Amino acid sequence: MNSIINLLAILTTVLGAMLLAWDIIRPFTGTTYKVEDTTYRGSGQAEKTPEYIAWETKYRKKAFLGFVLIVISAILQTINL
Repeated sequence: MNSIINLLAILTTVLGAMLLAWDIIRPFTGTTYKVEDTTYRGSGQAEKTPEYIAWETKYRKKAFLGFVLIVISAILQTINL
């Protein structure tokens, strides 16, 4: 039983770490910012693109799930002591 709990803890740690590092594993490849409302001098307000906002939302959800999996892994390892 202990070996099953240890294996489950290792798997949840690895999966959680991959989800936390998702932006390194699969970085965003589109346009991050666009400049809107340029003024006479050529400066404007940079805004995030809708594509980047959607990617960032997905990343935050994956990162939160990864954090939860790592916490579950730590609890499993603590229980197994």
